[in-house]
Amino acid sequence: MAKKPTELIIGYYKNFKSVWGALAGATGCYVIISALFPANVSYGFPPMGDGTIVCLVGFVLLFVALTFLSFHITSRAVRRNLIVWSIIAAFPALAAYAVCHWKFVRKVDIPAISSSALVSVGYERTTFAQKNFKEVSDWEMLRQRGPYEEQIWGLWTTRSIILARLSLLTSFFLFTAALVLAFSLGVRNLTADVGVV
Repeated sequence: MAKKPTELIIGYYKNFKSVWGALAGATGCYVIISALFPANVSYGFPPMGDGTIVCLVGFVLLFVALTFLSFHITSRAVRRNLIVWSIIAAFPALAAYAVCHWKFVRKVDIPAISSSALVSVGYERTTFAQKNFKEVSDWEMLRQRGPYEEQIWGLWTTRSIILARLSLLTSFFLFTAALVLAFSLGVRNLTADVGVV
């Protein structure tokens, strides 16, 4: 007797208690932890200012959607090719994210409270910043004005902040999504091997 679609999906998700599933879960957990504690995981989820939580929720939903998409790829050959290409695609995405991170993310020490703040900035300064902080580095400017969203939007142009944050978010998503997809496809292969689907 054929299994119902809900039983098949439940069987698939039960197989996330495997090495493949643990790797997919670890990728998702790393994203969440790095978003909630950005100063401690400096190369994790990119700081998106006031939009960090919204972006994080979006990422979690997209990761769940990727696991669901993996369930619906029935061809073993297609899954195998997608696993290989997802892992290969993760490397340039990681490189792009590293470059964007070095270019747009600043870690600002706050000695008064023995802490630091991780913020993302733009690539073009406002007229105010050019006039008042001509020979000053981004870090020094943020130390003087404070690593707050209001100050960042006053020191860098709106367009440059939006494009910088979009490039950070996109490259980080491509890297982590490629891994989640590859690991979820591994779970799907395992599910097929044990005869659940």
